[in-house]
Amino acid sequence: MVYNISINVRFSGRPFKRRPTNRIQRIEVEVYFTMKNDIVIIGAGAAGLSAALYTVRAGLVTTVVRFDAGSLGRADKIENYFGFAAPVSGRMLLAATEQNLRRLGCRFMDGEVVSIRGEREGFSVSFADGTAEECACVLLATGRSLPAPRIRGLEEFEGKGVSHCAVCDGFFFRGKAVGVLGSGEFALSEARELLPLAASVAFLTNGEEPSFVTLENEAFDFYPQKVIELNGAEKLSSVTFEDGAVLPLDGLFVAPGSAGALDFASHLGIISENGIIVVDADGMTNVPGVFAAGDCTGAPYQVSVSVGRGCTAALGAVNYLRGHVKFTK
Repeated sequence: MVYNISINVRFSGRPFKRRPTNRIQRIEVEVYFTMKNDIVIIGAGAAGLSAALYTVRAGLVTTVVRFDAGSLGRADKIENYFGFAAPVSGRMLLAATEQNLRRLGCRFMDGEVVSIRGEREGFSVSFADGTAEECACVLLATGRSLPAPRIRGLEEFEGKGVSHCAVCDGFFFRGKAVGVLGSGEFALSEARELLPLAASVAFLTNGEEPSFVTLENEAFDFYPQKVIELNGAEKLSSVTFEDGAVLPLDGLFVAPGSAGALDFASHLGIISENGIIVVDADGMTNVPGVFAAGDCTGAPYQVSVSVGRGCTAALGAVNYLRGHVKFTK
């Protein structure tokens, strides 16, 4: 982690003398941490871009992370949004807003975020390519999370061998056989967390082609068949594939698609209820410095609602940083 650090030193009592002395003198040190980013906004849909408009115009060094166009980018015709005399496509809305943000000095990054970790003075946002961005504040605007695959026994064994967070629960499976259900970069990130702990780590891609490449020294097993059932008595003991094959497993970590708000919430200890992120009136979660907006915070799932929530969370982040962190210069 790289910080720019400025230090102010005040001496209490008599100043240091030029000649050597073994007298201990008390000093007071003030350290100000400034990071590359004041805020990283994960998600470039209505909520994320709306939030960025407010943070960048408030003087915050803002980075917006794009991975896909989301539900707004797939909307071909929108005619219930304020300010347009005729229907407009979601892509047109996004493109116009991004152009405005670039004019204002907002930074954009294309990449898949696989994890967010709390650091001493902020957060580290890690990407699938191994790079990371440090920031004082994070805003989650990733939209609704993908539902878990429909597999018999998956819900039944929640907390009994089935987990959604390798960082949280990997420790409980030391020396055991585990599997990761998924085929993307997020699944690979979860598997790498488990590799030093578990006796074996298997990828269950559930009929999909992996979209990642592993390293030569990463000892993963691959099972491309569709998973149809989880088995066990009190705890998970195995999974059954559609071809009838059975794989003994002590744990199964579910990581379909890309990491979303709920995945980040699990890693950071953020409270969620019924699949949505819980935020306060300022859009902040129970973890100081982590905000959320848009569809990941619940219904109604409308563009105008997401824009408003993005504004609320951005203003909350601005006020939070002004009270806690010295802005990047």
